[in-house]
Amino acid sequence: MTPAGKTEIRPLHVALFVGAFAVVVLGMETVTSAWLGVRGDAKLERPAYMVDVGRDAKTIPPAISDRPTVLLLGNSQMYSLAGRHRGEPLRNETTSTLFDQFVQRVDGYLGSHLVTYYRLAYPNQLPFEYLTTYCDLLSRGYRPNVVVMAWNWPNIARERDLRHSIHLYYKRPEYISWLVGHLENLDTPGSKHVLAAVQAEIRKARIEIEKQDAMSDADKLDHEAVDWLAEHTTLVGQSSEIRSRIYRSVVNGFQERVVQNVEGYQRGVIEADLEFNQHCLSALLALMSQYRAKVLIYEEPVRGDMASFVETSRHYEVLSRLVSVARGYGFDFVDAREVVPNEYWGWAGNYPDRGHFTETGHELLAEFLFQTGKQCGLWDHLKTGVSVDDAQAFAGELQQTAE
Repeated sequence: MTPAGKTEIRPLHVALFVGAFAVVVLGMETVTSAWLGVRGDAKLERPAYMVDVGRDAKTIPPAISDRPTVLLLGNSQMYSLAGRHRGEPLRNETTSTLFDQFVQRVDGYLGSHLVTYYRLAYPNQLPFEYLTTYCDLLSRGYRPNVVVMAWNWPNIARERDLRHSIHLYYKRPEYISWLVGHLENLDTPGSKHVLAAVQAEIRKARIEIEKQDAMSDADKLDHEAVDWLAEHTTLVGQSSEIRSRIYRSVVNGFQERVVQNVEGYQRGVIEADLEFNQHCLSALLALMSQYRAKVLIYEEPVRGDMASFVETSRHYEVLSRLVSVARGYGFDFVDAREVVPNEYWGWAGNYPDRGHFTETGHELLAEFLFQTGKQCGLWDHLKTGVSVDDAQAFAGELQQTAE
């Protein structure tokens, strides 16, 4: 008997609800996967000496210490392929993208697989995120002998907040101890502002940890379920990309109807963000120098037949200052803005893509970086094989100093 006023919940009702829910979720998963161009076989298998580090702090592989290493540090231009025709979305990466093309050239020059190559790249990586993720690798024992780092004016000129997946790095006690100790010993312009921002992230992470510890068992189960869905489904795991595409579709549609100049639309510089981002890059360069990395910085290719995402009135002034700092450490800088001709850029849906190019563009950039690095002696530096032990010994000295 069911008490008056209450509805009996039968197993059949539960089964129908679960079945209907599964059908809806499966349908949405199929639609979003097709929209984002995600395939079941999309994961690209690479040799063991080519490692995509990723941005998930839980899945970063152990450092390799018995051979020289090269790190490519950048954003989605390192791996995304623009659509070839109007209406096509960004495409899954293949062996024709920058990482593979670059490695083929350097390995061919070295004559064998003497080097381990790492790539740390994801969409619109900001200077504060560069600093956070690179220092996390250092704290884990990574010692890149050569770093090839991309600079992108729009990402320097505005925005500074860490995305959630990068903020999570500040929940790892070993990392925050390492980072704070090193930043306290830096004497670069604005290093105190960078340290203050790091400490703010640490405080935020501690509050989140305290709240998580106080969760009920039901809430913890809910979080575990969300984590599982994020790992195994496009709908949850790539929710930020879905939101980004929806946002771009709405904004581009609005601009097309109101501004009527999507291709020429520009955002302004945010002065406070620009100043902070310069401080972050200065701190990052100092730490790279301390750990004796050879660094090649390139300003990313830009599409010449469209306006920049962000207005460029301060571009020359700011980049000149940053390049001066980099060269003061003995690092190399090269302007790659015109390396990829306009015809090798493609489409992002119905709009010309200002950030990504097709396979030929990746090949041109890989060849340019290879030849530049060759002229700078970076690949011959890898041949010596002596800098691994040298960097590790020096890192031990730095760690003792920080402690």
